[in-house]
Amino acid sequence: FFSASAVLGAIVFSSGAAVVALIVYFILRRLLVPHLADDTISLSGSTMIRMGTLYALILALVFAQEFADYTQIDSTTTREATALGSVYHGLKKYDSQTTAHIRRTVAGYIQTVIGEEWKMLAQKKLSDNAWKLYRDVETRLLHLEPQGLFQKDLRSQMMLDWDIVGR
Repeated sequence: FFSASAVLGAIVFSSGAAVVALIVYFILRRLLVPHLADDTISLSGSTMIRMGTLYALILALVFAQEFADYTQIDSTTTREATALGSVYHGLKKYDSQTTAHIRRTVAGYIQTVIGEEWKMLAQKKLSDNAWKLYRDVETRLLHLEPQGLFQKDLRSQMMLDWDIVGR
């Protein structure tokens, strides 16, 4: 139900909780007000304001925590996408024929993660296919033979970037 949109889920949950609280309040008010003294009514009014404020504060804290989680996921996704792009384009700076298979494997890894693993993550599972492709790219990066200092540094950077993807 809440997987479609976190914001929609938060709105539905908050609205539902508020409606339930109001229903309980009005039922109890209808039943109990005739039996209360005047000073009890004024005391309960200020108590309701304090309880409402506390309830609003709790909802705000829950929303802030969920937003922080969303921001962290967004940051992680951005960091991984940048690392993947860096590896893919770094491979173009080697001999095209030598790295063509690795680039295809990186592209396959991306497609597998997006098409298969993201769905599996909802059930807290990881894709074996994505892991195999990841290990294949890692092994092939380790076996790349750099021609010169530039490619040696580039290979080191690609290994660091690929490590970011694997975390």
